[in-house]
Amino acid sequence: VTDQLLTDPVILAIAKDHQKSAAQVILRWHLQRGITPIPKASSKGRIAENIGALENGFELSPGEVASITALDRGSFAVFDAGQLA
Repeated sequence: VTDQLLTDPVILAIAKDHQKSAAQVILRWHLQRGITPIPKASSKGRIAENIGALENGFELSPGEVASITALDRGSFAVFDAGQLA
């Protein structure tokens, strides 16, 4: 599931539009839906990347949130920082 989300064309297009990583878009999507994600970060670079999802001005449009929500596969995903490298 993780690899599928990180390489999903919808998420990648949104990430490109915002000049963010797929992981940052996914974190932002959770935050905007009122869900508190608990990202795992194994390096300073990953911690900085995660913080990038909180930057002022980075917000997904209602349409982008809906597009990501429509990707629901009815399963739970755990992101392993090692897989994001």
